[in-house]
Amino acid sequence: MTYKEKILEIGSNNSGYVLRKDIVESGIPSIYLYRMLQREELIKVASGIYTLPDTFDDDYLTFSLKHSDAVFCRRAALSLHNMTNVRYIRLEANFPRDYNTRYISTAICHRCSGPKYETGIEQTTTHFGNTVKCYDRERCMCDLFLYDFTYQEEKQFAVRAYFGNSPDIDKLYKYAKLLGVEREIKTAVEVLL
Repeated sequence: MTYKEKILEIGSNNSGYVLRKDIVESGIPSIYLYRMLQREELIKVASGIYTLPDTFDDDYLTFSLKHSDAVFCRRAALSLHNMTNVRYIRLEANFPRDYNTRYISTAICHRCSGPKYETGIEQTTTHFGNTVKCYDRERCMCDLFLYDFTYQEEKQFAVRAYFGNSPDIDKLYKYAKLLGVEREIKTAVEVLL
């Protein structure tokens, strides 16, 4: 098998994405990436991240491949869970407190620690079928009341979407207590149930 065939195989096994680090780990000289770029057999989407020509560039996957500690939150998480009726241009992600987000310009970054970072992390499927780290639906509900980042109509849509799709009330109350929004969540539950 030639190096080019190996690179194409790596891409087809990874949803059309080819990472430079995977190429190097496989013992393939990185000059082959450059040659394939020149012949338009690969497309560079970010530093060290390439796609096959017929692959849609999934912004969520590209961002999470570049920043492995990122957890999609707030508006990005609402979008991934189909809990919003608004299309957002920029991604939004939480990072650990000690992560340097200074040079990240492709997303709105929030640094936090403890329960505000760790609570509710799960693997979620993007609209293109790729898997990324995101907060679960219960955490999204808590974030609606913890941070003021949505319009009232958008908040109402998200709350209705959550309660209209088999809510886990016990988990919601547990998160609300951890994040300090227990009173607001109880009020929302009482109104809608």
